[in-house]
Amino acid sequence: MKERDNLKALINYIGFGNPMGNLWFMGIEEGGESWNSKNNKSIQSINIYKDRYLEKGGVFHLSLEDVKETVLFDPKSDNKSSYLNIVREIINIFYNSSISSNTEIGTKHGNSFLLNLSPLGFSSSDNGFYQESKEIFQINSRNEILSSDIIKDERTNCLKKYFDSYFGKGYEKKQYLFCFGKTYWSCYEKILIKIGMINDIKALKIINLDIRSRNQVREYKEFISGNITIYLFDHPSYGWLLPEQVKSIFQKK
Repeated sequence: MKERDNLKALINYIGFGNPMGNLWFMGIEEGGESWNSKNNKSIQSINIYKDRYLEKGGVFHLSLEDVKETVLFDPKSDNKSSYLNIVREIINIFYNSSISSNTEIGTKHGNSFLLNLSPLGFSSSDNGFYQESKEIFQINSRNEILSSDIIKDERTNCLKKYFDSYFGKGYEKKQYLFCFGKTYWSCYEKILIKIGMINDIKALKIINLDIRSRNQVREYKEFISGNITIYLFDHPSYGWLLPEQVKSIFQKK
């Protein structure tokens, strides 16, 4: 079925940018609110995904140069995204400069790579899934993405191939993985254990940010193994993680 081919391509789409970069950013989901079978940009985007998937015969990634800004997620133009603002802030801190040609998000030769846990976005409203996504992927519910062992296992295997190829395998340079969304910390931990990035959840150090928001103490987790440092952050949406908080974290290091 054509719609299932669309989903297959998206499951095998790992991320955006340069996987050889030493800053990896892992979010919860691939954006799905705008996927629509009647939207030309959606059709262009999924065709790019499918063509690259067929060309590679499996897992693949994209960059701005590859897609000429036709993909729905365009980090070059999305200046309002709180998530991308945090990504920019971290890149700026690590490279002590504003975004430039070698640090720009999404470029082929930059130092950053963006990927997601879920291959498809989901909504907290209605039955938890975007109607537009149902049309183009023939997925009936959020559970088919979050609870289907077939989809989860296939996605995990795809992620493992990229981690094995690009991240933490004999690299001399320091590498960093930033994961966002406290609700999904346990999912990140399970994935990271399954693909061999961490050995024990207990090894993750919980650090209090000394900041309260919505009557909750803000905190993050840190795990260091050799040249690899993994951070589990809250999600930047709704002010849960702000640029000044990110600065305070790394200025202490």
